[in-house]
Amino acid sequence: MKQPPTEEELAAAKSEQEAKFAARQAYKKAQDVKSQAVKALKKGQKIEGEVKSIQPFGAFVEVAEGVEGLVHITELSDDFNVNVEDFCKVGEKVTVTVIGIEGAKVKLSMKEKLDLSEMNAEAQSVVDNSASALEYAFKKKGISADMFPKGSAAAAAPAPAAEAPKQAAPAAAAAAAPAAAPAAPAAEKPKAAAAAGGVSAALVKQLRDA
Repeated sequence: MKQPPTEEELAAAKSEQEAKFAARQAYKKAQDVKSQAVKALKKGQKIEGEVKSIQPFGAFVEVAEGVEGLVHITELSDDFNVNVEDFCKVGEKVTVTVIGIEGAKVKLSMKEKLDLSEMNAEAQSVVDNSASALEYAFKKKGISADMFPKGSAAAAAPAPAAEAPKQAAPAAAAAAAPAAAPAAPAAEKPKAAAAAGGVSAALVKQLRDA
Protein backbone atom coordinates (compact mmCIF):
# COMPACT_ATOMS: atom_id res chain seq x y z
CA MET A 1 0.00 0.00 0.00
CA LYS A 2 1.32 3.42 -1.09
CA GLN A 3 2.22 5.72 1.72
CA PRO A 4 0.57 9.15 1.81
CA PRO A 5 2.86 12.05 0.85
CA THR A 6 4.70 13.77 3.58
CA GLU A 7 4.40 17.44 4.35
CA GLU A 8 7.73 18.10 2.62
CA GLU A 9 6.51 16.38 -0.56
CA LEU A 10 3.26 18.30 -0.49
CA ALA A 11 5.11 21.58 -0.05
CA ALA A 12 7.45 20.72 -2.93
CA ALA A 13 4.54 19.83 -5.23
CA LYS A 14 2.77 23.05 -4.32
CA SER A 15 5.87 25.10 -5.01
CA GLU A 16 6.29 23.39 -8.38
CA GLN A 17 2.71 24.16 -9.34
CA GLU A 18 3.10 27.77 -8.31
CA ALA A 19 6.30 28.07 -10.34
CA LYS A 20 4.59 26.66 -13.43
CA PHE A 21 1.65 29.02 -12.97
CA ALA A 22 3.99 32.00 -12.61
CA ALA A 23 5.88 30.92 -15.74
CA ARG A 24 2.65 30.71 -17.72
CA GLN A 25 1.59 34.12 -16.50
CA ALA A 26 4.96 35.62 -17.41
CA TYR A 27 4.81 34.03 -20.87
CA LYS A 28 1.30 35.33 -21.44
CA LYS A 29 2.33 38.82 -20.36
CA ALA A 30 5.34 38.72 -22.67
CA GLN A 31 3.12 37.62 -25.56
CA ASP A 32 0.70 40.47 -24.87
CA VAL A 33 3.56 42.96 -24.91
CA LYS A 34 4.89 41.46 -28.11
CA SER A 35 1.43 41.57 -29.72
CA GLN A 36 1.04 45.25 -28.86
CA ALA A 37 4.50 46.00 -30.25
CA VAL A 38 3.69 44.18 -33.49
CA LYS A 39 0.42 46.08 -33.86
CA ALA A 40 2.38 49.33 -33.59
CA LEU A 41 4.42 48.42 -36.67
CA LYS A 42 3.28 49.64 -40.07
CA LYS A 43 3.98 48.26 -43.50
CA GLY A 44 6.62 50.36 -45.25
CA GLN A 45 8.02 51.67 -41.95
CA LYS A 46 11.80 51.97 -41.69
CA ILE A 47 13.29 50.82 -38.36
CA GLU A 48 16.77 50.49 -36.95
CA GLY A 49 17.22 47.13 -35.27
CA GLU A 50 19.83 44.77 -33.97
CA VAL A 51 20.78 41.51 -35.67
CA LYS A 52 20.08 38.74 -33.17
CA SER A 53 20.91 35.65 -35.20
CA ILE A 54 21.98 34.59 -38.69
CA GLN A 55 20.62 31.56 -40.49
CA PRO A 56 21.33 30.13 -43.97
CA PHE A 57 17.95 31.46 -45.15
CA GLY A 58 18.24 34.96 -43.65
CA ALA A 59 18.78 37.07 -40.54
CA PHE A 60 16.58 37.76 -37.51
CA VAL A 61 16.51 41.42 -36.48
CA GLU A 62 14.96 42.76 -33.27
CA VAL A 63 12.81 45.73 -34.26
CA ALA A 64 11.09 46.21 -30.88
CA GLU A 65 11.40 44.84 -27.37
CA GLY A 66 10.80 41.12 -27.68
CA VAL A 67 9.86 41.41 -31.37
CA GLU A 68 12.11 39.89 -34.01
CA GLY A 69 11.52 39.95 -37.72
CA LEU A 70 13.05 37.88 -40.50
CA VAL A 71 15.07 39.40 -43.30
CA HIS A 72 14.88 36.63 -45.88
CA ILE A 73 17.95 36.07 -48.00
CA THR A 74 16.00 37.26 -51.06
CA GLU A 75 15.42 40.58 -49.27
CA LEU A 76 19.14 41.20 -48.77
CA SER A 77 20.08 41.62 -52.43
CA ASP A 78 18.83 41.01 -55.97
CA ASP A 79 21.91 38.89 -56.67
CA PHE A 80 21.88 35.09 -56.57
CA ASN A 81 23.89 32.82 -54.25
CA VAL A 82 24.52 35.53 -51.66
CA ASN A 83 25.99 34.94 -48.21
CA VAL A 84 23.99 36.42 -45.33
CA GLU A 85 27.16 37.21 -43.36
CA ASP A 86 28.34 39.44 -46.21
CA PHE A 87 25.49 41.85 -45.41
CA CYS A 88 25.24 41.80 -41.61
CA LYS A 89 26.79 40.40 -38.44
CA VAL A 90 25.27 39.34 -35.11
CA GLY A 91 24.96 42.35 -32.81
CA GLU A 92 25.20 44.83 -35.71
CA LYS A 93 22.74 47.71 -36.03
CA VAL A 94 20.96 47.71 -39.40
CA THR A 95 18.13 49.66 -41.00
CA VAL A 96 15.27 47.51 -42.20
CA THR A 97 11.88 48.10 -43.84
CA VAL A 98 8.70 46.34 -42.73
CA ILE A 99 7.28 44.65 -45.84
CA GLY A 100 4.67 42.40 -44.24
CA ILE A 101 2.99 41.44 -40.97
CA GLU A 102 1.23 38.11 -40.56
CA GLY A 103 0.01 37.65 -37.00
CA ALA A 104 3.12 37.72 -34.83
CA LYS A 105 5.44 37.21 -37.82
CA VAL A 106 7.19 40.29 -39.15
CA LYS A 107 8.78 40.29 -42.61
CA LEU A 108 11.66 42.69 -43.15
CA SER A 109 13.81 43.82 -46.06
CA MET A 110 17.22 45.46 -46.37
CA LYS A 111 16.97 46.17 -50.10
CA GLU A 112 16.62 49.70 -51.36
CA LYS A 113 13.26 50.15 -53.09
CA LEU A 114 12.66 52.76 -55.80
CA ASP A 115 9.97 55.23 -54.81
CA LEU A 116 8.18 55.86 -58.11
CA SER A 117 5.85 58.44 -56.61
CA GLU A 118 8.83 60.50 -55.47
CA MET A 119 10.44 60.21 -58.89
CA ASN A 120 7.23 61.35 -60.59
CA ALA A 121 6.96 64.31 -58.24
CA GLU A 122 10.53 65.33 -59.02
CA ALA A 123 9.91 65.03 -62.76
CA GLN A 124 6.75 67.11 -62.44
CA SER A 125 8.61 69.89 -60.65
CA VAL A 126 11.41 69.98 -63.21
CA VAL A 127 9.39 69.72 -66.40
CA ASP A 128 6.43 71.91 -67.37
CA ASN A 129 3.05 70.29 -67.86
CA SER A 130 3.34 70.78 -71.62
CA ALA A 131 6.78 69.19 -71.88
CA SER A 132 7.02 65.73 -73.32
CA ALA A 133 8.97 62.79 -71.98
CA LEU A 134 11.57 63.32 -74.71
CA GLU A 135 12.12 66.93 -73.63
CA TYR A 136 12.52 65.77 -70.06
CA ALA A 137 15.12 63.22 -71.15
CA PHE A 138 17.00 65.94 -73.06
CA LYS A 139 16.99 68.19 -70.00
CA LYS A 140 18.29 65.39 -67.81
CA LYS A 141 21.18 64.96 -70.25
CA GLY A 142 21.85 68.69 -70.34
CA ILE A 143 20.71 69.15 -73.96
CA SER A 144 18.92 72.38 -74.87
CA ALA A 145 17.63 74.02 -78.06
CA ASP A 146 20.54 76.49 -78.04
CA MET A 147 22.93 73.63 -78.76
CA PHE A 148 21.41 73.00 -82.22
CA PRO A 149 22.61 75.04 -85.29
CA LYS A 150 20.33 77.88 -86.34
CA GLY A 151 20.81 76.99 -90.02
CA SER A 152 18.05 74.47 -89.63
CA ALA A 153 15.58 77.33 -89.10
CA ALA A 154 16.96 79.29 -92.08
CA ALA A 155 16.60 76.25 -94.31
CA ALA A 156 12.91 76.23 -93.60
CA ALA A 157 12.53 79.93 -94.68
CA PRO A 158 12.19 79.33 -98.50
CA ALA A 159 8.92 77.52 -97.83
CA PRO A 160 6.80 80.67 -98.59
CA ALA A 161 8.04 80.48 -102.26
CA ALA A 162 5.26 77.96 -102.76
CA GLU A 163 2.81 80.88 -102.72
CA ALA A 164 4.31 82.38 -105.94
CA PRO A 165 1.88 80.51 -108.22
CA LYS A 166 -1.01 82.12 -106.28
CA GLN A 167 0.35 85.59 -107.06
CA ALA A 168 1.00 84.70 -110.72
CA ALA A 169 -2.59 83.56 -111.19
CA PRO A 170 -4.08 87.12 -111.40
CA ALA A 171 -1.46 88.11 -113.98
CA ALA A 172 -2.37 85.13 -116.12
CA ALA A 173 -6.05 86.05 -115.84
CA ALA A 174 -5.27 89.65 -116.88
CA ALA A 175 -3.30 88.42 -119.90
CA ALA A 176 -6.17 86.18 -120.93
CA ALA A 177 -8.74 89.02 -120.75
CA PRO A 178 -7.61 90.97 -123.91
CA ALA A 179 -7.63 87.75 -125.89
CA ALA A 180 -11.33 87.39 -125.17
CA ALA A 181 -12.11 91.04 -126.13
CA PRO A 182 -12.16 90.58 -129.95
CA ALA A 183 -15.09 88.20 -129.58
CA ALA A 184 -17.35 91.17 -128.67
CA PRO A 185 -17.95 92.38 -132.30
CA ALA A 186 -19.76 89.15 -132.95
CA ALA A 187 -22.77 90.75 -131.32
CA GLU A 188 -22.88 93.44 -134.08
CA LYS A 189 -23.25 90.91 -136.86
CA PRO A 190 -27.03 90.66 -136.44
CA LYS A 191 -27.32 94.47 -136.86
CA ALA A 192 -25.24 94.39 -140.05
CA ALA A 193 -27.22 91.50 -141.34
CA ALA A 194 -30.44 93.26 -140.48
CA ALA A 195 -29.26 96.36 -142.28
CA ALA A 196 -28.31 94.33 -145.30
CA GLY A 197 -31.67 92.62 -145.19
CA GLY A 198 -33.45 96.04 -144.98
CA VAL A 199 -31.68 97.43 -148.05
CA SER A 200 -32.62 94.42 -150.11
CA ALA A 201 -36.28 94.74 -149.13
CA ALA A 202 -36.38 98.43 -150.12
CA LEU A 203 -34.94 97.70 -153.51
CA VAL A 204 -37.48 95.03 -154.09
CA LYS A 205 -40.31 97.42 -153.14
CA GLN A 206 -39.03 100.10 -155.52
CA LEU A 207 -38.91 97.60 -158.28
CA ARG A 208 -42.47 96.57 -157.62
CA ASP A 209 -43.75 100.14 -157.52
CA ALA A 210 -42.01 100.94 -160.77
